[in-house]
Amino acid sequence: MKKFFLFLLTVIVIAGCAVEKDIQKIHWLQGEWQSIGQDGMLVENWTVNKDNSLTGHNYTLELGDTTFSEQVEIGSKNENIYFSVLVYKSTVPVNFKLIELSDTEMVFEDSLHDFPQRIVYKLVSNDSLYARIEGIVDGKKASEEFFYKKVGKYIH
Repeated sequence: MKKFFLFLLTVIVIAGCAVEKDIQKIHWLQGEWQSIGQDGMLVENWTVNKDNSLTGHNYTLELGDTTFSEQVEIGSKNENIYFSVLVYKSTVPVNFKLIELSDTEMVFEDSLHDFPQRIVYKLVSNDSLYARIEGIVDGKKASEEFFYKKVGKYIH
């Protein structure tokens, strides 16, 4: 029985280390990213925290006014990595689970959310980021794409 608990503890420690390593893999998102689109300027500002999670403030500016705002966190919970979104005036975050990860791309999913069900980030180059939200709306596939440029000092 002692061997089983020792084995179980070892598995938990290894799993925790793997999650920690995966979170560090996405630190390339750190910094400020901007995109000019039909709806104004989209800004994503990401910070790496002491626990290696990332905190983001994403917003849209139209003619100098903030027309959309959300708080975002990418962190570990229950041996998984989640993209948690708290939209302005909401009290409950939406949690998208990490389902794919490479050195330059991450995909999060919550198949039960209305829209989007998936969030994709892909590092195109040190100062270029591609993002996509996708899902099903009224029984049809829908998606929105965003092309960001990094501004400031945090070029990867």
